[in-house]
Amino acid sequence: MAAPVDFDKLELQPIDHLGLVAGLIKRYDLVKLIDQHLPVSREKGSMVSHGQRVAAMIINGLGFTAKPLYLSPQFFESKPVSRLLGDGIEAKHLNDDALGRSLDAIYDVGCTSLFSAIAFLIASKANLLGQSAKLDTTSLKLFGEYYEVDEIDGKKPPQPALGYSKEHRSDLKQLVMSLMVSGPSSIPLWFEGLDGNSQDKKSFHDTIERVRDFQQSLKSSASFLWVADSALYHQGKLKNTSIRFLTRIPATLKKVKQYCQQDKADFTWSDLTPSYQSCWVDSKAPKEERWLLIYSEQAAKKQSKTLLRRITSALKQAETQARKLKATHFACERDAIKAAERFEKTLKYHRLTHTISPIYKHNKQGRPKRGEKAILSYYQLSISLEKSEVKCKPYENKVGRFILGTNDIQANLTAEQMLTTYKEEQDVERGFRFIKDPCFQLNKVFLKKPERIEALMMIMTLCLMIYNLGQHQIREQLKIEKQTLPDQKGKAIANLTLRWIFQMMHSITMANYPEQAVQAMGLNENKRKIIGLFGDEALKIYALKS
Repeated sequence: MAAPVDFDKLELQPIDHLGLVAGLIKRYDLVKLIDQHLPVSREKGSMVSHGQRVAAMIINGLGFTAKPLYLSPQFFESKPVSRLLGDGIEAKHLNDDALGRSLDAIYDVGCTSLFSAIAFLIASKANLLGQSAKLDTTSLKLFGEYYEVDEIDGKKPPQPALGYSKEHRSDLKQLVMSLMVSGPSSIPLWFEGLDGNSQDKKSFHDTIERVRDFQQSLKSSASFLWVADSALYHQGKLKNTSIRFLTRIPATLKKVKQYCQQDKADFTWSDLTPSYQSCWVDSKAPKEERWLLIYSEQAAKKQSKTLLRRITSALKQAETQARKLKATHFACERDAIKAAERFEKTLKYHRLTHTISPIYKHNKQGRPKRGEKAILSYYQLSISLEKSEVKCKPYENKVGRFILGTNDIQANLTAEQMLTTYKEEQDVERGFRFIKDPCFQLNKVFLKKPERIEALMMIMTLCLMIYNLGQHQIREQLKIEKQTLPDQKGKAIANLTLRWIFQMMHSITMANYPEQAVQAMGLNENKRKIIGLFGDEALKIYALKS
């Protein structure tokens, strides 16, 4: 008969999906790579290396916790810290001072250069470098007062400032985060913090030059096709650069307006997909470029609704102005005609018809005398409005259309390749959505030192890197092993998001009892399968392999 369990000696530590995150960190040697750049002296009593502290922040950042990324030891108090981070490490070692010193050390060595040296190495070893590099920026709102920091030893952190807020919080100071991803896993290869009032038209080209210089220092031979939004297409910058680019040509250019507003029958369209059509057009660019006019059925439906709202709104405004004109007293018929003509020039979508009526009045108050005739007092302008098909036609032609352009003539990209490559730019936007997802709490920045904020941006990007690598790994493993897992609706699929995988790992606890092997509790068939798909590192953390 088995001896009774002494529950006072039984230690239960929730681990959930955190073992998967820790397994990914170990799989890619992230702690070792960081410690190579940021050594810490054990002789001074440090129990935890900078790499382990960074790993702790990543685990916290991907922990589905309500706590922001700058964590306190309370997050790890009930967790199996030694299994996640290494023998001998306790929650009390991960205090604010220790983490703050790591953020300072990251800034001192260079946040962007440290991250990118690690990211390029991981991507190269895992064969995850792609042909194209997707680049974009986002804003991170800041809470509190921030003042300009002086340059020290040739270094100056990005400056918090008021600027165009992509989060629609123009009342808060912000920093801008630039991010570049590449390859099948959308691995982030470059990040940098920019001043809060920086502009994409300038920052895109500055970032690309810094990336290329950094690649030369790494002796990396990767040559990217740069994919970004229309801010990249700045003729003043493109004239003096040798980069290969694929971008959306700005809709403000005269030639683009012309192509987008022309009748559909003027072009020879080809079907790309059931919802996309395309047509090659002449770029007329100073340098040789290929332009592809795209029609998106989905975008057309959305933009048509927007156009209808604008036409309706313009009609209401025009009717208000028409009533004001009707109340105006014109001294002569010519003045009323001129007023009508001036008003018609302001109408974007409508045309008008008008009548001018002479208004006769008696020039004295009271009842007029018998036989007294009224005299001409003023002219009144009455206006009727209706939609102008001629005026609306160019705007209706424009819905759903945009132009993609590239200077990579030698690649001779097909229309399908151009559209597919450009749509991959959404990989960066998905990265930003991940960082700002309230489930992860990565974008809540309350730190007071701009230097630490920039270092925190690097931690955010490391979280994204581990997340994307993990998602790519499990999808590839499911494909290789021809297996599936249930999605939120119970349907068996192979392309699940890592976020859902994390949620499936809920309620796993590590049980520790004296003189007995540690066991993982709360496992089922799907959880065991998931852990196995993440490899030996995860199996060991969950005590499923010695």
